[in-house]
Amino acid sequence: RARSEVRAQRMQDRLLRDLIFTASNAQNHDPQIGRTLFQLLVPIEIESFLDGSSEMQIELDSETAAIPWELLDSPRAHLRNTEVRPWSIRTKLLRKLRLENYRIEVKDADADSSILVIGEPQCPPQYPRLPGAQQEAADVYKCLIESGAMELDKVKPLFADNPAHVGPDARTVINALLEREWRILHISGHGYLGETEAEPGGVVLTNGTFLGPSEINTMRSVPELVFVNCCHLASYPAAKFLTYDRAAFASGVANKLIQIGVRCVIAAGWAVDDFSASTFAKTFYTSLLAGNRFIDAVSEAREAIYKTDDNTWAAYQCYGDPDWVFRRNTAEADAPRPPLGDEFANIASATGLQLALEAIAVQTTFQKFQQKAQLERLRILKERFDVRYGEIGFIAEFFGRAHASAHDSAGAIDWYKRSVNAENATASVKAAEQLGNIQARFAWETVKNARDHLERMSARLEAASGRPADARKSRIDANRAVRAARTAVRESLTAGRKAIADAMTLIEKLVAVNPTAERESIYGSAYKRLALLEAAAGRPKQERQAIQFMRRHYQEAVKIAERHTMLEELAQDLHIPDLGYPALNYLAAQLALHRGRHRWSEEDKKLIEETKKYIKQKATNDPDFWSVVGQTELDLYLAIAKGIFAKESASFEKQYRNVYKRVTAPWMWSSVYDTLHFVLQVYRSRRLT
Repeated sequence: RARSEVRAQRMQDRLLRDLIFTASNAQNHDPQIGRTLFQLLVPIEIESFLDGSSEMQIELDSETAAIPWELLDSPRAHLRNTEVRPWSIRTKLLRKLRLENYRIEVKDADADSSILVIGEPQCPPQYPRLPGAQQEAADVYKCLIESGAMELDKVKPLFADNPAHVGPDARTVINALLEREWRILHISGHGYLGETEAEPGGVVLTNGTFLGPSEINTMRSVPELVFVNCCHLASYPAAKFLTYDRAAFASGVANKLIQIGVRCVIAAGWAVDDFSASTFAKTFYTSLLAGNRFIDAVSEAREAIYKTDDNTWAAYQCYGDPDWVFRRNTAEADAPRPPLGDEFANIASATGLQLALEAIAVQTTFQKFQQKAQLERLRILKERFDVRYGEIGFIAEFFGRAHASAHDSAGAIDWYKRSVNAENATASVKAAEQLGNIQARFAWETVKNARDHLERMSARLEAASGRPADARKSRIDANRAVRAARTAVRESLTAGRKAIADAMTLIEKLVAVNPTAERESIYGSAYKRLALLEAAAGRPKQERQAIQFMRRHYQEAVKIAERHTMLEELAQDLHIPDLGYPALNYLAAQLALHRGRHRWSEEDKKLIEETKKYIKQKATNDPDFWSVVGQTELDLYLAIAKGIFAKESASFEKQYRNVYKRVTAPWMWSSVYDTLHFVLQVYRSRRLT
C-alpha cells in the first residue's frame, strides 16, 4: 500500500543472542530454532505477508544484519504441511543494508573490466589448510571459462593448480587486486574478525596480514559483485580455535563492501560444508552467466544445496539489487538488458507493468542507465501492453513518469494526457500537476533547441562566407538553412506561448481546488519558462511581468510550506511540503528583478537563513538531489548579490560537477540548468529596469 507501517517486537536480548549463536553454527540441524526465531523477530501482523511472498528484500541495519534471517521459518506453514520447504527456499530472499556513511563518488567497473578468483591464499601456520576453498575457486574459474561469457584473459585465477601446493602469498594477492579493474571479485579462504574498527580483519593472508575492506577500498573502480566465502572449516576439528561470531563477520564484511558502492555482495555467515559451498558457487554463477537476475541466481543456488544434510543453504548472506544482471563483456550502465524485452516476459498484470515502469524510472534517475536504452525498453512495453493496459489511468501515469525520467518530454506529455483523460479515473491528481509542469518546460525546451539550431546555422553561414568564390553553392545552402532556422524560432515562440498558457490554465484550476505548495511552485515554474521565452524573443517588458508573477507564486508556495512546518509538531503524520525549492526560486526571481544587485530586505534575510537551515538539515537527515544541489544554488545567489560571483564561479562549477558524478538524471539537471540560465542571463545582460 502507499504507506509506511511500523511494527515493533520486544524480546530479551540475551535470549535472542543465544539463539542466534546456536543457529549460526554449521553443526545446527534443528529446524525448530529457525521457527522460534521467526516468532520472536517477526510481528504477528505481518507474518502472513512474509509467509505469502514469492520474492522479498529485507532492509537491515548493522545490528540486525548479524541475525541469520535466511534460517528463519514460519511455524504455521509447517503446521499445514510438514513437507513444506523453509521460508528462504520457497521465497526468493535478499537483503538490503541501511547505511549512514558511504562512498559518495562511486566509479563503477566498465566494459573492459575482468573477474578475479582467489582461492585458499597462504596463511600463518596456526590456520589449517582449506582444500575445499581451493576446489571452490577452481570450480568457479572453470564455470566462468567454459560458459564463454568472458574471454580467457578476462578471468584471472589466483589459486594453486594442485591441492597439495600452497596458494598465493599476501604480496601476490594485493598486487593482483590493484593490477586492473574487476567486475567480479570471488574470494574463498580463512576469515578473521578484527577486534577494533582500526583493525577490521578480513581474508587471512601471510605474515598476519589481511585482505579486508581497507584494501578493497583502495580500488579505484568498484566491482559489481563481490563473493566472499571465509568459513570453510565445517569438517575440521581445528575449527574450534576460531570462536569469533561468524554471522557478525559476514555482515561486517558486507557492510564495508556496500559502503564503498559494491552493487551485490554474498558472504557466508558460518562454517559451510565444502561440497555444498562449491555446489552453491557453481550453481550461482551458472545461473548468473545465463542472464538471470541476481535474486534468481541466489534462489537457484540455495535450492541446489537444500537437499544436502547440512544448513549451508541458509549460511549465505546475499545483499544487493535484485534485478542486477551480469552482461557479457559489457558493464551495468553501458547497454540495455539482453535480450532486450525478454525481461518483461513474466508481466501478466497491470501491477506487474507498473513495477516495471517504476524500475525504469529509478534506473534512469539514479543508476545511470542510458537514455536511449531506456526509451527502447519503454517502446517495447508500449508495443506489448498498450492495447491491454494503456487506457488504465494509473498505468498511463507511470508511463508518463518513466518517459519524463528519460527526458522524453513529448512522450511524457502524451502519456500524462492519456492518464488525466482515462475513463476509469485511476490516475492520481499528481498526473495533472505533472502534465502542466512538463508542458511549460517542454515549451521552453523547444524554443531553446530552435535557438541553438539557429546559432549553429549562423556559424555555418559565417564559415561559408569566407570561402572562395567556387563555394557559392555552400553559401546559398547556408543562407537557406539560416532563414529556415529563423522561421522555426518564430514558430516555436508562438507555439510555446500557447503551450504555456494551456499549462497555466490547467494549473490554475488545480490551485482553485486546493492551493498547495507544490501547485503554486508549478505555477511559478511555468512563469519562469515564460520569462525565459520572452527574453529569447527580445521582449523585456513581458519578461519582467512574467518574473513578477513567478515571484508571487513562489512566495505563496513558501507561505504554505511555512504554515505546514509550524503544524508539524501537532500532527506528526502530516505531509510537510518542501520549503527549499520554492524559497530558492523566490530568491532567484528577486535577483532577476533587481538585475543581480539586490539588497535583501529583512524578510528576505529571514527566509535565507530559514532556507539555509532547512536544506542543510534535509541534506543531513534525508538527503536527496534537490537538497544537495540546493545548497550550491543558495550560495551562488548570495554570491551574485554580493558581487563576488565571478571570483567564486570556479568553485560553484566544481560543486555542480561533484553532484553530477552522483546523479546524472537529465530531467533533474534540465531544471537546474533552466534556473541558472534564468538568473545568470539577467545578471549578465543587466537589461531589466
